[in-house]
Amino acid sequence: MKQFFYDNFLNTIEKHYPRKSDLANALMEILPLEKESVYRRLRKDVYFSAEEVMQIAQAWGISLDNLISANP
Repeated sequence: MKQFFYDNFLNTIEKHYPRKSDLANALMEILPLEKESVYRRLRKDVYFSAEEVMQIAQAWGISLDNLISANP
């Protein structure tokens, strides 16, 4: 379930910025992270924390309820 949610979350935020470099820059404006830390999260080497997910969702108007309730 965790992997399904995370994949849905990444797919959703990538729709806002299809180019990885633009996405990374936008995420750096929202989160107190450096570029390499953002890229590690986008590559799934490290997961965004729950707080980071909430900050991104709030900033971009993403419904986490919809991501959680989506059927795998």
